[in-house]
Amino acid sequence: MTLVQRLPLRVADGELRQLARIWPLLAAAGAGILLLVAGVYALSVYQGVEPWMLTGDPTALTDSRWWLGFLSNLGIMLWSAAAAMCALGTMLLYRVGAGGRSMLFLVASTALCLALAVDDAFLLHEEVLPAHLRIPEKAVYAAYAVAALAHAGLFWRTLLRTDYVVLLISLACYAVSIAIDLFTYNMFVEDAFKFAGIVFWVLYFARAVARLVEEGLVGAQGARGGTQPAG
Repeated sequence: MTLVQRLPLRVADGELRQLARIWPLLAAAGAGILLLVAGVYALSVYQGVEPWMLTGDPTALTDSRWWLGFLSNLGIMLWSAAAAMCALGTMLLYRVGAGGRSMLFLVASTALCLALAVDDAFLLHEEVLPAHLRIPEKAVYAAYAVAALAHAGLFWRTLLRTDYVVLLISLACYAVSIAIDLFTYNMFVEDAFKFAGIVFWVLYFARAVARLVEEGLVGAQGARGGTQPAG
């Protein structure tokens, strides 16, 4: 048998080995997709609407202009990017065995970024929670403030190792946006400050994840080097 003839067999063997190695991950992903799709269908039944109204693009479904909610959509993308960076940093630290406070910080940051992304995408604090669960908007803001303070209290040492000034600028922009939302009504200025806060938030976590992962990699390499016997 020639090399060309053996090549498909080698490729197939490689694919089977990959499947044998990652099948739990694929099964978990498939189960998650199935649960999410089933949840969407159940919600469509509960709301009395067609399922495609929950799966299609809002702009196409409402026959709206493509630029509608332009800055808001960019903000949701940036929230998601921050969550993805923190999740990736967590995975990298776990893979090299560099856990500890840095990894816990990134886990908590991933959860916080995801919560903010979901809130922004589905208007939780503006419509869903006040209308369906009778939770006032101010109470949701207070809950986020408590979560942020708890996050800072638990991980203040880790925060001090990062460029936390960028995070403070982000929080200041959010504070202005929230104040405008609660006490005045200038949606354009409110959204402008909110978007600025999101940009600085993503900038902070991009630099923080890079720094913490770099420290974790250096620490892991040093630990492995220290356990090697002298030549």
